[in-house]
Amino acid sequence: MKQFTRALDKDGRCFNYLCRAFPRLTSEKVKAGIFDGPQIRKLIKDTEFQNSMNTLECTA
Repeated sequence: MKQFTRALDKDGRCFNYLCRAFPRLTSEKVKAGIFDGPQIRKLIKDTEFQNSMNTLECTA
């Protein structure tokens, strides 16, 4: 997850969705990819998160 979030475009839809999905996390923690297990599971199951990714991000 850390490598994925570090590779994201910080102005892109996917990164903005992460900031909206976890409002209690600071943007610095989101940029660093600091998520715990339940947060990662929530993202994997979330179809809106998958829709916010472009094809390159989705393959990663």
